[in-house]
Amino acid sequence: MINIFRPRPVSESNSCVLRIEFASPGELARRVVRRSNMHPTGRFPSFRMKRQMCWDSPAELNWLRLLDADSEVLEFREQPCTIYYRLDGVEHWHIPDTWVRTADGSTFWEVKATKDSARADVAARTALLSADCPAHGYQYRVAIAEDLRREPRLRNVRLLLRRGRVPITFGQRELCRRLFLRDQEFSWQAIVEGLLEPLTMSVACRLVLEGTLEVDLDQELSSQTIRVVRSISE
Repeated sequence: MINIFRPRPVSESNSCVLRIEFASPGELARRVVRRSNMHPTGRFPSFRMKRQMCWDSPAELNWLRLLDADSEVLEFREQPCTIYYRLDGVEHWHIPDTWVRTADGSTFWEVKATKDSARADVAARTALLSADCPAHGYQYRVAIAEDLRREPRLRNVRLLLRRGRVPITFGQRELCRRLFLRDQEFSWQAIVEGLLEPLTMSVACRLVLEGTLEVDLDQELSSQTIRVVRSISE
């Protein structure tokens, strides 16, 4: 591991973050996928990060899918670092599930089921890291596993990631650009029925992933009107 921070002077408080050590590029702070694992683990082919990413539970896989489909996410990394902290005078270490960077900054995220997040030790750790990580330049948050599998959002995300991986040609982008100059809103159903060539299903899914088109992931796509929210990239 490499420490990218200068250790912050330890305050007189019995509870504080001592230091944060990121894993070396291309490595994880904790190995996730092993043959001997007694619970489901695996690798997820990330559209946004262009590599296989490791997940340690079905909830973490759902979380990676949601991040991958979010056009506001600039970068994310699994098992990114080790956070060393002191809680009530005792030193501990913790490896958050993901580090996520957006235009608003960077956040460490931990994925927990509701019952696990409410455990006294986890709740105390969450409270400490949420309060103290900003002094190191990061936010700390917990994603609730039950919320990550909410439908139809997860179903929509899986569709976008399945159909939106095919690159868009220059010619397709130019035809879409002209279409968007004329119309700023479209029926998703019209796309499904092939009425808006060259805006096919695959092209539309790709443009949603890129942030050119906007959909409400919490609503069934078939009932939606999608909007153009950003100029199409060259």
